[in-house]
Amino acid sequence: MEYTIERPTELRDHLVYLGTYAPDFPEEDQTSNAQAFAEAFNALERFAESARTAEGREAVLQCKRHLHVAYEYYGEGDDFTGSRTVQEVEELFRKARRFITISDE
Repeated sequence: MEYTIERPTELRDHLVYLGTYAPDFPEEDQTSNAQAFAEAFNALERFAESARTAEGREAVLQCKRHLHVAYEYYGEGDDFTGSRTVQEVEELFRKARRFITISDE
């Protein structure tokens, strides 16, 4: 799996993918847990930079911090809590989306 998340909807879809498959992704995707999470971390950093306000930047960075927590849960073997935390990130990102200036078109 090699691509770069460019749009907020792509990140939303990627978060669903993480919550569904992490840490054991389908073999055909040829990705590791670290690679899949790194893609999301990078996208969140780009989206934070595009935020219209300091409040917006903080909202997006909060998503990134929570996603790091999810990654740590997976690393500790707690896949259930990792998945639940990714779902929480999905909700946080839905709320933070309004601050991101990057279009989905």
